[in-house]
Amino acid sequence: MLKKYFKVPENIPKYSAEYAKYQYIFGFSLLFEFVMFYFALYNFFITKIYTLTILEAISFILLTGILIDLKKRENILHASYAVVILIFLLLLAFDIFAIKSNYAFLWNFSLPLTAYYLLGSKRGTIVTLLFYSFFFYYIMSIINQDITEQAAVNIILSNLIFTGVLYTYESSREKNFKMLNLLLANEKHLSAQFKELSVIDKLTNIYNRVKLDEYLETIYKRATRYKEEFSIMIIDIDHFKDVNDTYGHLVGDEILIKFTQCIQKNIRASDILGRWGGEEFMLILPNTNCIEARTLAEHLRISIEKFNFNYKFSNSASFGIATFTDEKSEAKLIETADHALYAAKESGRNCVKSKKDLKTTI
Repeated sequence: MLKKYFKVPENIPKYSAEYAKYQYIFGFSLLFEFVMFYFALYNFFITKIYTLTILEAISFILLTGILIDLKKRENILHASYAVVILIFLLLLAFDIFAIKSNYAFLWNFSLPLTAYYLLGSKRGTIVTLLFYSFFFYYIMSIINQDITEQAAVNIILSNLIFTGVLYTYESSREKNFKMLNLLLANEKHLSAQFKELSVIDKLTNIYNRVKLDEYLETIYKRATRYKEEFSIMIIDIDHFKDVNDTYGHLVGDEILIKFTQCIQKNIRASDILGRWGGEEFMLILPNTNCIEARTLAEHLRISIEKFNFNYKFSNSASFGIATFTDEKSEAKLIETADHALYAAKESGRNCVKSKKDLKTTI
């Protein structure tokens, strides 16, 4: 029950300052409410100090309200200020009402501890100094009345030393959190970069075969479920080996890059282009039937013929098209497109073939 109620929101990173504040507030609140409940009963039945009983009961109710608000709004900063202010006021009141029990001043250590942890070193210092300005003034005003001078000096010095230690600790903790957040951000950025590099062809800067397979699987499943049409197109640069043999592989790479740019200029934003391997490219065409795919292929074929590659070669490509109808797998679809591409090459290259052409040639 408690674990379910005192739960850090899932959107908060586990290794963050916010996550630590949630844990502190939840842990502190459980302890605080237990202590307030105990002392409320103790002061009511044993000491008969009803003023303290009422003060403790009000604190119990207020803290419960803060927890409910935190769970509803998930505003950790608002809750942190509310908890610190509650402790601030409670301890000042408790110091005044517990004059005859000087050991009660020990509870004051909980204020800087909470203020620094929840508000940070700067705001925690402001709140702590403000509290001690009231508390030390009060201590000095009751010297030789309810407390000795030696006791007052010890109380003041111990509180100041404890505050100094807390400030040093919190400053160091904040630096560690900043460093950790920076490392996590860099790791996330590098992870995204590595992920992108793993699916991008280094030369042409378009998707590689791994990403094409992933997209094809996703689109195939969607088409199967919703009875949608889509087509794939395998494009092969004609006589590309001659380019490498004549000009060398560096020029061959340049041709591949320019070929990619030519294709990209003539397709839709929704079309998915990738390098299938070597001089072969694949286009995945969502919501495209066979006729539309052939029309696009003819447009691409003509565009390639007219494109200025800066080097003399065939300036042509062969196209193999397959359209999703009732194929039982993505592999079968690829096989059909591959056979169509082979038919295009057998027909003299620089042409478009589809499954329909395969049937007529059998």
